[in-house]
Amino acid sequence: MNSGLYGYNSVVTGIALTLFLTGPSQWFIALVGAALAAIFSAAMVHFMRNTGIPILTFPFIILTWFMLLVSYKLKAFQLSPGLVPQDLSHWTLNISGKVNWLEGSFNGIGQIFFLDSTLAGILLFIGVFWAGWKYGLFSILGNAFALLISFVLGGEHSLIIMGLYGYNAILTCIAVSIVFKEDHNRFAPISGIIAACVTVPLSASVATWLLPYGLPALTMPFVLSTWLFLGARKVLPRL
Repeated sequence: MNSGLYGYNSVVTGIALTLFLTGPSQWFIALVGAALAAIFSAAMVHFMRNTGIPILTFPFIILTWFMLLVSYKLKAFQLSPGLVPQDLSHWTLNISGKVNWLEGSFNGIGQIFFLDSTLAGILLFIGVFWAGWKYGLFSILGNAFALLISFVLGGEHSLIIMGLYGYNAILTCIAVSIVFKEDHNRFAPISGIIAACVTVPLSASVATWLLPYGLPALTMPFVLSTWLFLGARKVLPRL
């Protein structure tokens, strides 16, 4: 499983840096970042080997944030115009407009790979079901509960439609319910759904914290919620 995490962290780091950086050095930086992600992942596995907690996508998140922040001090790193620091004192919550539930449902899984496309979301859901019906089921449940909770709590409709509240919930629900569940733990599915719901306020909080820096939240809500439940399960095995 660790080798898979090395590869995933490398791939998504390269994709993220390609999307969030611009300029003549963009591709070279993305390639270097992808290589560093594998090294960082190996180091994290070593540091956390005695905890029994997986590193998940933490190396990808931290490395991407650091390399994007470098752009404020080194000219070779040029941020994409879409990443603009925002002053929280002038921030307003926009919840106008209708929610396209169908589009939001499929965009959620697409955002895992930075894909803002309904067709891409459909294909990814098919791929997840192909890997195993349980993965497909809990990806749908995690996404559905995240959409519902974010709407009930008054989340921005544009973010709900874009799937920005869904992708962390999908990853969390699968991780807590299936991948890292304890053997014969019949409550794991319920824990996974609750953990998916927890990603909604975490997503809102992390995104707000990062606004002054112009950084994306990436999969940090997924990491925080999954670590929270897997760590608690060490003390509360029936969780």
